[in-house]
Amino acid sequence: TWPYVEVLRKSLFVLPWGNNNYVGHTPLHFIILSKVYILIDDKYLIRLIFCIISLLMPVLFYECLKINYPDENKNNLLTLASLIFLFPSFRAGAIWAADHITALFFFLLFLFYYLRWIKESNFKELTSNTYLQIIFLALAVYSRQYYALIYVYCMYVYFKKFNLLNFLKLSFFVFVL
Repeated sequence: TWPYVEVLRKSLFVLPWGNNNYVGHTPLHFIILSKVYILIDDKYLIRLIFCIISLLMPVLFYECLKINYPDENKNNLLTLASLIFLFPSFRAGAIWAADHITALFFFLLFLFYYLRWIKESNFKELTSNTYLQIIFLALAVYSRQYYALIYVYCMYVYFKKFNLLNFLKLSFFVFVL
């Protein structure tokens, strides 16, 4: 996929599919890499930075677990969050700067705000937390398409929790994204 990153470095108006056959995924991850590639002109250094940033994944996962299981022993949650390092696909994706790692990072940020919203919200008004959830989920979808299925679930939850006017406002925001 690196040829696609190099092409995006020169122009953003190149589709990842079609006649070029670069990749079959949405381009956000590759756009991010191409912009970093403009700043750092070494793909191996970019991969190293991406790998280091991937080390934040268990931290985000741990924070999500802490919100969802506040009474659980923190060491157990930390152990569970650290298990992500055992998955070969995670390690390979972190080393090769794969798009599923970028999508997972955005998804965990979505999940963090979603879990805080579920635990703390009174569901009367739309808050910045609600919009942050939607933005991070959109970024996850624009990195990897399969997160789009989560939108269906979220819209169902929003329909159940909010009044019709707030649901329509949120639906419009999702449509714009």
